[in-house]
Amino acid sequence: MSDYSKEVNRCLSGVKRGKAGCFEKLFELTANHLRYIALKHICDKSLVDDVVSETYVRVMKYIYSYDGNISGLAWLYKIVKNVCMDMNDKEKRERDIIAMETAAALDISENENMEDSIDLFTAMKDVDDVDKEILRMRFYEDMTLEDIGKEIGITKTAVCKRVKRILRGMSKHFK
Repeated sequence: MSDYSKEVNRCLSGVKRGKAGCFEKLFELTANHLRYIALKHICDKSLVDDVVSETYVRVMKYIYSYDGNISGLAWLYKIVKNVCMDMNDKEKRERDIIAMETAAALDISENENMEDSIDLFTAMKDVDDVDKEILRMRFYEDMTLEDIGKEIGITKTAVCKRVKRILRGMSKHFK
C-alpha cells in the first residue's frame, strides 16, 4: 500500500473517530482524484463538482460502515461511481419525462420513433442498475468489452455473455 493510500486510510479512520481536522485533510488529499473519477463516469460533465460534493456527504453519512482493513481509496472510488450512476439515472429520467411531456404536448404519440422510445423505456425498467451501467458503458461510452470488464471486475467473456443476456431479455419487450 502506498504512502498516499495509508494517509487516506488514516484520515478516514480519524473521521470515523470524530478526530478534528481529519475531514479537511481527507478533502485536501482526495478531491482532485475523486474529481478525475467523476469525470470518467458522469455523462453531464457540468455535474462533476456536484458529484464530488455528494461523495463527501455520503462519506460522512456512511463513515461508520468504513472498514479500516480495506483500501480507503477503493471505498471512496466506489462511492463516486455510485453517485455518478445515481446522477446519470436521474438525468436520464428527467430527459425521458421531458420527452414524454413534449410528445404529449405535440400529440405525436402515433409517431413510430416515439413508440420505440416508449418500448425501450419500458424494457429498461426491468434491467438492474449494474446491467444498465454495462449497457451505458458499451453503447453510450462505446467502451470495449475488455475495458468494461476491467471497470467492473469481470472477464471480457463474462461481459459479452452478460450483454447478450441483457439484450435477449430486453428484446422480449419488442415482440
